[in-house]
Order: sequence, then structure tokens, then C-alpha cells
Amino acid sequence: MSAPLRLVSLSAALVCGLSIHSIAMQVPDPFIGTWKVNLAKSRYDPGPAPRSNTAKYEAVEGGYRQTADGTDANGRPTHQVITLILDGKEHRAQGNPNADVVAFTRRDARAIDSIWKKGGKSPSRPATSCPPTVSASS
Repeated sequence: MSAPLRLVSLSAALVCGLSIHSIAMQVPDPFIGTWKVNLAKSRYDPGPAPRSNTAKYEAVEGGYRQTADGTDANGRPTHQVITLILDGKEHRAQGNPNADVVAFTRRDARAIDSIWKKGGKSPSRPATSCPPTVSASS
């Protein structure tokens, strides 16, 4: 094999190896996936807690789309689709009878803070969405 051909082969192998290493080193987004609420580890203030809830998070530009299905405290089925835009600005909230607008911000890699408002008023403390309080379902 000639020297230029060996150099090209070596360069290609190096680029390929670095690409594979780069892909392997990427940390997966902890929000992406399907999550089932763990009622024993969850706190609802104000309550009551739902009987069940499963949420699927998908990546979208600027944040996530959450599709949640479950059963409320009275046994009625629930369904909600929310787009979480992580810019800290208020966006229209759909499917939530307790809020007109919501603002989402990323606190860290594993936590998103949200402030929900109804009629321009927010609750006494912001709600927080944290995957460590839920468990991945298979």
C-alpha cells in the first residue's frame, strides 16, 4: 500500500473512531421517554392526587412535548398535551382547568420549574417537574 493511501486510510479510521466515541459519550436527555407517577413518592398540594398518570416526553424545538394520560382522584380518565418551551416566558396553557398560562425554565439537567397562572394570579409557590420523583416505565 502506498504512503498516500495509508495516510488516507489512517485518517478515515481516525475520523470514524472519533465519531463513534463522540456518539457513545453523549449523555441521554433524562426527560425523554415515558414516565409513570409514583404516588408513594409524590406530593400534591393542593390535592387530591390522581389515581394514576403516565406521561410521554418528546423533544421539540426549544423544549419538550408532554402527552399525559391517567385517572383523576374521582376515577375519571384524563388526557393532557403540553408543550414545555424552556424560555421562562408565559405561554398559553391548554387542557388545564386551573391555569391560563404557564412559564417553564430549566433549573438543571434533571429539573424543570414551572409557574402556572389563572387570571393573572400564580399559586403561593411554583410547581416543579422533576424526573427523580417519577420512575421510568417499560
